[in-house]
Amino acid sequence: MLNVSFGVFDFLDVYIKLGGADYKFKSDLVDPSGFPGGDAEINTKWGFAYGGGVKGAYAFKNGFLVGADVQYLRHRQRYRKKITYLSGFEELSTGHATFQEWQIGPFVGYKIMKFIPYVGVKYSDVRLKFNQEDGTQKFKADDHVGAFVGLTYDILPQLRLNLEGRFIDETGMNLNVIFRF
Repeated sequence: MLNVSFGVFDFLDVYIKLGGADYKFKSDLVDPSGFPGGDAEINTKWGFAYGGGVKGAYAFKNGFLVGADVQYLRHRQRYRKKITYLSGFEELSTGHATFQEWQIGPFVGYKIMKFIPYVGVKYSDVRLKFNQEDGTQKFKADDHVGAFVGLTYDILPQLRLNLEGRFIDETGMNLNVIFRF
């Protein structure tokens, strides 16, 4: 995703994200009595993704940082679903999937010369909706809490390099090049 931000103040940025998303997932099917019913596989095509948020951090004179990031992400794309029942019968369907996620992540860091290592905790609310010929299915994930760690390096006063990893509720890594005008 491309992240474009505007620094409202030195400590507060407002940003938008534009890019693409694709995902696959598998799930066990269970009937209302708890008995296994089969497996479901869903595969989406690449789709347009967008979002936005606000990120702020306060830097103390001793190099200690305290901040938070609040963001919203959304994407919608076509999908193909395959359900395999225990009897061996397979059911195929297609439709549109809409993914929405709210995240909030407080963090702390410390500036050491040109490096800023940081660590934080992230809460996310995820919702997924499938529109198909026979109706709509909606899913809401349980409350997700995860961790992230990162390192920012000041190459020049206007240019920074950032590496961030996310763990526990999701596994992901970002490599960011940050340029300030």
